Amino acid sequence: MELRFPLILDGATGTELQKRGYTGDVCAEQWTLDHPDAIIDIQRGYVAAGSQVVYTPTFGANRRKLEESGLFNCTADYNRRLAELSAQAVQGKALRAGDMSPTGAFLAPLGDVSFEELVDIYTEQAAGLERAGVDLFVIETMMTLSDARAAVLAVRSVSDKPIFVTFTCDENGRSVSGTDITAALVVLQGMGIDAFGLNCSAGPEQMLLQLKRLREYARVPLIAKPNAGMPIIENGETVYRCTDEEFTALVPEFLAAGVAVFGGCCGTTAAHIAALVRALDGAVITPPAPQHTDKLPAATEKLPFPLPADVSWRTVVDLTGDAEETLTAALDSGETVLALRIASWDDVQALADYQYMLTKPVCFVCDDTQLLEAALRAYQGRALYDGALPEDALPAPRTLRRMPRPSSGTEMAASLRKTSQNTARPGKKPKGRNTMITSKQRAYLRSMANTMDPILFIGKEGVTDATAKEAYDALEARELIKGTVQQNCEFSAKEALEALCKMVHAEPVQCIGRRFVMYRPSKDNPRIVLED
Repeated sequence: MELRFPLILDGATGTELQKRGYTGDVCAEQWTLDHPDAIIDIQRGYVAAGSQVVYTPTFGANRRKLEESGLFNCTADYNRRLAELSAQAVQGKALRAGDMSPTGAFLAPLGDVSFEELVDIYTEQAAGLERAGVDLFVIETMMTLSDARAAVLAVRSVSDKPIFVTFTCDENGRSVSGTDITAALVVLQGMGIDAFGLNCSAGPEQMLLQLKRLREYARVPLIAKPNAGMPIIENGETVYRCTDEEFTALVPEFLAAGVAVFGGCCGTTAAHIAALVRALDGAVITPPAPQHTDKLPAATEKLPFPLPADVSWRTVVDLTGDAEETLTAALDSGETVLALRIASWDDVQALADYQYMLTKPVCFVCDDTQLLEAALRAYQGRALYDGALPEDALPAPRTLRRMPRPSSGTEMAASLRKTSQNTARPGKKPKGRNTMITSKQRAYLRSMANTMDPILFIGKEGVTDATAKEAYDALEARELIKGTVQQNCEFSAKEALEALCKMVHAEPVQCIGRRFVMYRPSKDNPRIVLED
């Protein structure tokens, strides 16, 4: 898809739903489905005002948020249905952006979820939006880099459409989790997003200051979606006083800061969007002007670190043993870069457990593609790479800079996307039947299934005894299989997977679109070995 700039987004959804009767007694997504005319009216107003992109009303429609509202096993369906309401509203006159927002969860050990669980949560939502035919994806109001990274990976697992990401931050440019927005930009544009910016939390004047900071690091178009000024409380109600003229007064300065995508957040209306259209008439976009083009783009979860091309280190840190003590000592050293050896799955797990400690830029020293891929997923920053892997063996797309070495100073990369793993890990006994697999084990099985072709096909008859027998035999022979639900089947892939797993005592591994993956260790010839 070709996007033309300046691009004009829509305005507020939540505050406009409130004007039409939404009180917060139920989640906004459920209320919207029960009152479809409200969202259709709002979005038609934005299109009439000049919005070229309208957000689907799926802000809180990820699994974790829906379950907090007592809504279970409906993520993909809700996202599809809500996105279809936007299709009714725009009638082909504007693009639909599949809207995804924070889960509210924090990574273990500080929180209660693993990174792979976050990816799973967002994948369900992204699959529903993709099924509804959205034109692009917007990951908005982000507060943690883990949520943003997981959402990007989830979208990329089901779609190749453009991805926009916007964070919300305080007056110092930091998110709730302490991430500086410049670090988020460095990490996410390295993952291949198509635009980055800010939404909510501030009016135009406050947001402009932070966008000027972002321009220094930006290699993608910037997004500005501010509130209608800072809200005030009047008679117990939140009120936004910024007029449409005040809202657009700083548009020339936004353009000069590299902003190419404009819209409104809380408190904005169709009048604010119409004012944006007038202010941007004939506007010339100023491309981003990154100031660190000669630097290696590294970042921790909190801060960016543009590093000189000749940066080096004296020691390589081994994570075996007491990783916390080892990392503490390494961080206290005078090294500019923390070179971490990734030589085993235990190293990857230690990285996942203790990466929150990392306050220096990281370089992975690794000669195994699968381990490198796993380390990249676990690490919530943007790392450098040093190792013997040739360019064509590095995971793709290329988002990781190779450290300069005497033999080669060329730029290489490794990805944050999934690659196949074709062999089982040695050293552990296979899990027995009827035991729940862990999130780490499920992630490993997903990676193994990446390049597998479906061998089980669910037709219009649905899940039958014959299908179950076929699945049972295939699992006994292979332990891990992929299936697909055909177009003429009334079952969803999730429904088929749940039914099959109950019938053959297997474990669900993944469900994306019409495809699913399931696992069960063989009784007579176990082959796949899972670590505890």
